[in-house]
Amino acid sequence: MRVLQILKTLINFLFIIYTLVYISMIFLCIYFLCFEHEIPSFLNIKINNLRISHTSEITETGKAISFFITYFIVLSLTLGSLFFLRKFVHDIKPRNIFTKKQTHYLKRIGQCIVGATLAKFIFTILWRLYFNITNGDLSAEVYAELGFGATDLFGNEFFIICIGLFFLFLAKLFSIAQRQKEENELTI
Repeated sequence: MRVLQILKTLINFLFIIYTLVYISMIFLCIYFLCFEHEIPSFLNIKINNLRISHTSEITETGKAISFFITYFIVLSLTLGSLFFLRKFVHDIKPRNIFTKKQTHYLKRIGQCIVGATLAKFIFTILWRLYFNITNGDLSAEVYAELGFGATDLFGNEFFIICIGLFFLFLAKLFSIAQRQKEENELTI
């Protein structure tokens, strides 16, 4: 149970950090888009090698707003997966396993991970396509990076989707185990 306690602590820490980042980004974006109309030099956001900063191509308010909306969708889904993971880990106790709540949490974790990864990937393709069209370069390649490197496995979208699908698979296993547990409790 010592490992479970360490896991709970780490997940709580990550959840608090991501929540603070999320809240601060909301206030910073609202302030700079409403009052400054310019991206400050210290604000530097990167999604799939697309960077928004004061020197980037994203200078118009509409482009910046669409970038921030997508950033918040991805960050919200990431925060959601951490939230459900936190709920799942806190719900596990030695005599409290294979419950409907735990199955629900695992399913939501998987959905949030897959959703965030797909949103990030689709956003990257659409954003690059948009910049190629607005820059008049229709012949340029539109691509999203899907590398297969051994150094950054958790940066690989396919691997992250596999993790999300694994959580969905675990939810199915928990559902089956929960049904069998209920049947065993009914038989004498």
